Amino acid sequence: MESFEEISFHVLSYIHTLRGVTDVVVAPRDPASQVQMDEWNRKHRPCSLPEDLAAFYNVTDGLSLTWKAQSLESNITVGVLGIRALKDLCTQEVPFPGSTESTESSISAINGSELAKEIQEHRLPSKATALILDHNPKVGEVALIYDASDESGATVNGVWFKDLKEQWHYMAENFSCYYRLMIVHLGILGWQYAYTPAGLDPRSIQWMRLYIPERLMFDNQHRNHSAVET
Repeated sequence: MESFEEISFHVLSYIHTLRGVTDVVVAPRDPASQVQMDEWNRKHRPCSLPEDLAAFYNVTDGLSLTWKAQSLESNITVGVLGIRALKDLCTQEVPFPGSTESTESSISAINGSELAKEIQEHRLPSKATALILDHNPKVGEVALIYDASDESGATVNGVWFKDLKEQWHYMAENFSCYYRLMIVHLGILGWQYAYTPAGLDPRSIQWMRLYIPERLMFDNQHRNHSAVET
């Protein structure tokens, strides 16, 4: 747990200090072995674990951390921080959208914002493979996307989020960047929607306003940066 706390910026200790937090549950896990990672790479060629993800598994074989807080009715789950264990990591082909209509609509919906610029700059590869890092039936899936169009090998195309409407949204350049984002959002349910045109739902905003107001403000500025410039 000490090693986990070090790579997670002591998030577990910090969550324990938050007002109204009741149940914090984390499943301790041993590191994955190099033999296990080598076997995973062999089985999933041409995809292979990037260095930062392999380094994570060298510390802990996945992550399962949930925390609850008091509400007027009962204690409810507020945050979930999860990364699948190595044995549960699976890859799947991502159907090529074929048309950029949905992408262009997303850009138009938030035209001029920093998020719109990122959507414009990042498109799914024509031949993409998704490595599912986490799945929550109430939120969606987070995946490391590989560009498999080059026969010489698959290259990492960033971490993407698939929402409940099965639309893909770019989130981060690599696993390390995504992991830091998950930590600073304390895993609050639905935080990934801050990186979609739909934006955060009211409940996510409520909890973020209570526990991480500075991050909520930053996410809002990220979406509306151009309004400040103009």
